[in-house]
Amino acid sequence: MFGIRIEPIYYTPSTAFDEFRDPDFERRKAESFPSPLFKCSILTPETTTEQQLV
Repeated sequence: MFGIRIEPIYYTPSTAFDEFRDPDFERRKAESFPSPLFKCSILTPETTTEQQLV
């Protein structure tokens, strides 16, 4: 529109918080993850049998 081209911005995980990711994940896992607030039907690769075996 009007000859203006907007490029998409792709964000990738940085390494700034790497030292906090695993401890935070383990803390939340120990507290048992809360149930989702909303039902979702978005399929993810983790729903495959091969992924679940890992």
